[in-house]
Order: sequence, then structure tokens, then C-alpha cells
Amino acid sequence: MSRTKKSRNELKTADERSEVLLQKIKEQLGNLERSLKQDFPPTTERSVIMSHFDELTSLHQTVQNFYNESYTYLPSYHARNSQSRLKAIQTEIGKRREELLPKKKFAFKSKKKSATAAPVVKKQSMESRMEELSQKAASYSQDCYEIKNKKDETLTMQGETINGRDLSVTGLKNCKVILHGSPGTVHITDSQSCQFEIGPVSGSVFVDRCLKCKISTGCQQLRIHHTMETEFYVHVTSRSIIEDTTQVKFGPYDVNYEGIDADFANSRLDKNTNNWRMVDDFNWLSNDSASPNWSLVDE
Repeated sequence: MSRTKKSRNELKTADERSEVLLQKIKEQLGNLERSLKQDFPPTTERSVIMSHFDELTSLHQTVQNFYNESYTYLPSYHARNSQSRLKAIQTEIGKRREELLPKKKFAFKSKKKSATAAPVVKKQSMESRMEELSQKAASYSQDCYEIKNKKDETLTMQGETINGRDLSVTGLKNCKVILHGSPGTVHITDSQSCQFEIGPVSGSVFVDRCLKCKISTGCQQLRIHHTMETEFYVHVTSRSIIEDTTQVKFGPYDVNYEGIDADFANSRLDKNTNNWRMVDDFNWLSNDSASPNWSLVDE
């Protein structure tokens, strides 16, 4: 009887903590949304409006960081809904800033010259975005080890070389990557038709812009963005999150090698807890039907 009572008390405590976090996020989101509706008289100085939107942007980032730290303790529906509101607020901040602080327009004498210049600007913007993505993946930590721009190779790292370190893998094609050890975090970006065999990661695994890959990894958290036609075989102790991602599948962790038990111990992942079936799709907020963007592998 005492054990049952203790379990109920622990469950009640967990539910109460979850409710406190959820209410705090709702309160912060409400403050952001109210601040967005603030009107400014026509005589308001431009610097005042700029300061207002700088503060809004900073506050939005603070709320986003708080959400990132809290979402694993929230019910799935509320986690997805909160992230959706954060994205909508971010979009609205940019829209309102543009309305109240329009950029100066320049007139061109030659319409023909203006028309031909537009594609160049767009191309530069795309190249800049891709370069920024690669740089971001390579600079998450000063102790980050990078594998970059490889093709048709088998790449192996293990043991003390990677234990506790941040690993960045970007720009691979038709490669097999074997990482036997316990890295701190792993970032996989811009890779195609690759196979990844990764030991237990003590922190998070981030996947962005991958196509037709197979990724096997143990981790505390798995976050996937802009990825298609990829299979994930995971040991995840919290949950997997996908966003702007389609045609992906999830299965149980399929990696085994000599020393993996020691790597699990080193990573401090609970080997008995694997939530590989738990996937949140931040682009699918319906609570009545399953997301069409992911499925389970055939067992």
C-alpha cells in the first residue's frame, strides 16, 4: 500500500511540474502576442520602434530557449502547439517590423536592368544560406571534430577520439560512417545516400537536409529537419522530433559492437529505456490522426 501511495504521489508531482511548465510557456507566449499588437502613433521616432522589435526578438529567443529545455516534460499535443505558436509569433514579428519599419526603396531608371539583377540576388541568398548552414554545423563547439565533403568512402572513428566530443558531419555522398564510442553531440547535415552507425550519444543528434540515408544512433534526443526518404534506427530516451520532414521511418536501435555496454555507461543513457516509437511532428498538430510524414519500419 505504501509503495502504491508513493507511486501515485510521484505521478502527481510529475503532473504538477508539467502543468507549471506549460502555464509558464503559455504566459510567456501571451506576453509576446500582446506586445505584437502594440500600436505606434505616426509621430513615433523610428529608433523607438526599432528598440521595441529588438526587445521582442530577444524575448522570443528567451521563450524559445525555455521551451527547448522544457518540451520533453510536456504532453505531446501541448509541445507541438507551443512550438507552432512560437513559429507563428516569429513570422508575425518579421511581418510587423517590415510594416512599421519599411526598408527604403530605390528607383532604377532601367526596368530591364532591375529585372535581370533579381535572380543574381536570389542566387547569392541561397548560396549564403547553405554556407551558413555548413558553418553552423562545424562551429557548435571549439572541441568539435568535423567530417566534411566526402564521397564514396568508409569513415571510421572510435573510442577516445570521439568520446564526449561534438561531431559535425556535412556534405557526404554515398559514404558509410562508423562512430563507435560515446560522443557528446552529433550533427549530420547535407548528406545523401549515406549510412551512419553511431554509438550511444550522451546528448542530442541533429539531422538537417539529408536524403536517402540510414542513420542508426543512440541518444537522449533526436531532432530532424528538412530530411526525406531516410530511415532512423534509434535508442532514444526522450523522443524524436521532426520538422519540415517527409517520408522517414523509425525502427529500434540495430547497432552492436564490442564495448558498446561501456559506451552506454559512459554516455549515461538508460539502456532499458528506448522510446523509438515516440515521434513528434511539429508540422502536424492534429490530435485525431497520425502524421503522414513518418512511419515505423516493418518489424
